Amino acid sequence: MAVANHVISHPRINQAQADIEAALRNSVARLDPIVANIVAYHFGWADESGTLTEAGNGRRRVGVLTLLCATVGGAKWDRAIPAAVACELASNAATIQDDIIDDDDARRGRKSAWTVFGTSRTLLACMTMTGLATEALTERSDIDPERVSAATHRLSRAIIGLNLGQLYDIEFERTQQVSLTDYLQMVEGKAGAFGSCACMLGAMFTGVPDTEGLGTLGSRLGLVWQLRNDLLGIWGDPDQTGKPALSDLRTRKKTFPVIAALESNRSDRDELADLLRYRDGDLSPEDAFRAAKLIERCGGRERTEQELRRRLDTALATLEEVVPDHETRADLRFLAEFFAFSTR
Repeated sequence: MAVANHVISHPRINQAQADIEAALRNSVARLDPIVANIVAYHFGWADESGTLTEAGNGRRRVGVLTLLCATVGGAKWDRAIPAAVACELASNAATIQDDIIDDDDARRGRKSAWTVFGTSRTLLACMTMTGLATEALTERSDIDPERVSAATHRLSRAIIGLNLGQLYDIEFERTQQVSLTDYLQMVEGKAGAFGSCACMLGAMFTGVPDTEGLGTLGSRLGLVWQLRNDLLGIWGDPDQTGKPALSDLRTRKKTFPVIAALESNRSDRDELADLLRYRDGDLSPEDAFRAAKLIERCGGRERTEQELRRRLDTALATLEEVVPDHETRADLRFLAEFFAFSTR
């Protein structure tokens, strides 16, 4: 599966990505080779045999968010690079874990790490990445120890929230009645908590005063990006997303479009509910395709797109309130809108 290589055409964001990538590679290089090989494969730096490659994996969205928030008020982001590395390590550990839980065998157009190295070894690599994330926060000796302690606590709470959100996500697959309120609360704990953490850690490392305001911004952006992922998980082009078509529907995942469709009063709702009723085994490709059609007929896709737009407007309004300087505000707006409408 060939995946389109979407580059964010924005000089400052590109520089942030490059700075994160270099620091991330240095951090991973300190690991034992067995673990480093698994992590390098996931990040697209090496193939299955450990031979260096440039497959690439992701656009360092979380880390870029950290660095941009570090510049609020005019500070340089250099001091916050360890915080960006920590957020990238922890969020990518969660991504690998999600692939295992969801039985996803593809990530960015390649085999998922667990299908190459086995579940046990890959899970241990995830745990190591999380430990390395915490260690990364202590790398700079010129950061006030109290800030480091607060940042470490914030990262720990985000990881706890993310894992609890994932647990609820699994429970929802087996539960017939899940409301949009239930779902949004779950996402707030998962994507929202990590978006909030990314913004706050950047601010903490450079002394930006309004960390709570930036945390609110990050939480709202996390929800926007999760809604976009929900759309791509059903209607995304595999050549763009690097994942199989209808990947979320195959496992009967209760995402926003699904729940919105099931809450409708459209005539196709009952057939959709029966298709998605919990049973052993994944949906067949034919049933997944049928379910996607029924979700559209029941208004699930349209309602998700409307909710995404509404949540994005709320996030951008928060951005205007908490980021006073024009350059950083413009960069964050660009990042928010780029990922809100990304095709991968």
